[in-house]
Amino acid sequence: METLTPRRQAFSWALAALAFVVVFALTPPGVRLAAATAAGCLVLWLTEATSPFAPTLILLAVLPLTFGDRTALVGLKTVVAWAVDPVLALFFGGLALARAARVHDLDRVIAERLLARAGSVRHLALALMMGTAFLGMWMSNVAAAALVLAAAQPVLDTLPDVPRRRVLVALAMGANLGGVATPIGSGPNGIAIAALADRTSITFTTWMGFAVPLAVCLLVGTYLLLRPGLGHERVPASSTPPPPLTRRGRVVVLLALIAIAAWLTEPLHGVPSAVVAMGLGAALFASGLLGTKDLREIDGSTLLLIAGGITLGRVLEETKLLEPAIAAVASAGAPLLVLRLALCALAALLAALMSNTGTAALLIPVALRLDPSPTTALLVALATSLGVPFAISTPPNAMVTARGVPSGDLLRPGLVVMVGGVVALAVTGPFVLALFGLH
Repeated sequence: METLTPRRQAFSWALAALAFVVVFALTPPGVRLAAATAAGCLVLWLTEATSPFAPTLILLAVLPLTFGDRTALVGLKTVVAWAVDPVLALFFGGLALARAARVHDLDRVIAERLLARAGSVRHLALALMMGTAFLGMWMSNVAAAALVLAAAQPVLDTLPDVPRRRVLVALAMGANLGGVATPIGSGPNGIAIAALADRTSITFTTWMGFAVPLAVCLLVGTYLLLRPGLGHERVPASSTPPPPLTRRGRVVVLLALIAIAAWLTEPLHGVPSAVVAMGLGAALFASGLLGTKDLREIDGSTLLLIAGGITLGRVLEETKLLEPAIAAVASAGAPLLVLRLALCALAALLAALMSNTGTAALLIPVALRLDPSPTTALLVALATSLGVPFAISTPPNAMVTARGVPSGDLLRPGLVVMVGGVVALAVTGPFVLALFGLH
């Protein structure tokens, strides 16, 4: 999360308070407090005025008091039931796997071996982009970018300024776009899966079936945009060989391969991907590969953030807070293609300026009301990962900016990726999703 100045933080809280007051005044008494709380929390998420999980706690604390026909305790059980979605188990397994990879140096081994195979600057940029994207499929984009940046820094310091900046942009884009490929790669992915659970079951295999080709196309397109500025310089060979995997690291790899195989074969054995993820977490902790200290290090704020997004979606649905806007859009009678293009563009733009999880929590319920099929909601979730053109858009962008990358170096390829990706999603996405029964 970007650190806000005190002035911007005060402005964000004032905006959240204003949203609370306005919505409280305009909504019917029965849903007034719930709708106003949802509006205030939504502003906090979008502006990132506080810790990303804090609005979730606010929702859990306030919403039980809004059920006039039941006690606060029963209301709390209802709200917690909204928040505790099976998709959280899926993300927990991914976070546990990422922690195990960090503890047993698996991620460092991957990064070092990528560097060992980079003979030229162009190969280095492609290797770092694809390697960071691969790590971003299973861990947060922040962790993936930080890891690869640390491993690559000695090599990057030997490069001329312009190629070094291009390589850093390639690395950041890999971290930003890799999360598209798996259900656990990005918070909006999980929010979409949870929102569609009562309409269709999206398995790990199904998601990867349509999202991996999209991620590969975005990454290759981004690399081709950056390639002309990379030059043909040779990368100095490392004086030390890549480190070998430890025995415990090999066990982590084995467990990861078993889990991935189970995720990909879910249609054959019928064990839900969330159950497989919990089994992976259980195996990592029961075998001693992870311990109590590692449990504290797992990013629980991500789980709370996703739980809050799911809860917010339910509140928006229950209170019909967005109904006037939805009715206005529906009455315009725009063709479905235009509607999808507008929603995807809005999702990418909001995610570029504010929180992608907050954007997904806001727009996915809108998409479902305007188009009951899963298609538009999925396209909106995917579009949030395209908000990448600005230095403030994502943590990886901010990280490479801190290492000397001008914002213009990010802006040019980022805008092409955002605009081109939005158009491609809106035009071709429905046909691709239909191949997987999502129409």
